[in-house]
Amino acid sequence: MARRSNNQPQRPLVIFLHIPKTGGTTFEAILKRAYGEDNVLAFDLAAINDAEGARRARQAARAARRCSFIRGHFPMGLRLHESIARPCTYITWLRDPIERMISEYHFILRYPPHPAHAPVHRDKMTLKDYLLSEWAAGTDNYMTRFLCNQAPDARDADWACSPAMLASARANLDRFFPVVALMEHFDESLLLLQSHFGWRLPLYVKENVTHNRPPLADLPGPTLQILQDLNRYDLSLYAHACGRFAGQLGALDRDAFDRRLRGFRLLNRTYGRVRTGEQLYRELAERWHRSLNRYRAYEGKVRSTVKRAVLGLLNSK
Repeated sequence: MARRSNNQPQRPLVIFLHIPKTGGTTFEAILKRAYGEDNVLAFDLAAINDAEGARRARQAARAARRCSFIRGHFPMGLRLHESIARPCTYITWLRDPIERMISEYHFILRYPPHPAHAPVHRDKMTLKDYLLSEWAAGTDNYMTRFLCNQAPDARDADWACSPAMLASARANLDRFFPVVALMEHFDESLLLLQSHFGWRLPLYVKENVTHNRPPLADLPGPTLQILQDLNRYDLSLYAHACGRFAGQLGALDRDAFDRRLRGFRLLNRTYGRVRTGEQLYRELAERWHRSLNRYRAYEGKVRSTVKRAVLGLLNSK
């Protein structure tokens, strides 16, 4: 490991690989508090999926000598750690693949900027319709695609998911991700990450949550079968991740960890109430200022009108 001039080990640069609809937006707020918001390098898949975009991303990573952390929607195949002249470590969140894809569909329904939003609404696509449409192409086995070695700018690559991609995704997960974090065990995963990286208490408020979506139990059998068939590699990868996660917990003193978990959840509920109160106060203050500004504008118009009327009467005399 590279060392600083004071003979202290250089802290690895954290690269947060954000797989969509796995709780990453909430986690980004935690990272900002842990490492600061200055010099954060962010990448998005849409900007790096060609040779020029990938080249710029790798060049930016090489130039980011004082970067706090790197985040964004980009695959492991970009190999950013090979472009950075300092130790690197990765974090990502994984989620039950069926739940992830259902959540993605409902996110599309309520998010007009998404490219698939208009056609899904126009054609009144059900989840099954969406899964069988061209708009869902390439979103199957998304976790495997993100974690495998397939470069986003590979022109001659076969993007159909394969056993080889699954094997490289599993190998990368085991090699580059010291902690396996699961959305279904969010609090437990946070405490594992906190212990490994030495963070302060990672309190949070959930963000970008997909509301009002039906539970998995209400899903029609044929639709569930399609989801399972489409995501067979992700299901295997997730099972492997769950095994590693269980191993992480199994290595701990569970009684002590469970006490710590209960305390964390109690503190986080309080933190959530405080943050919610702060947000409500800001919204009310903003509404008050808007109302006050409208009143002042109205008052100014009234005064101007009265002044013109008085001057008109005086001039008429």
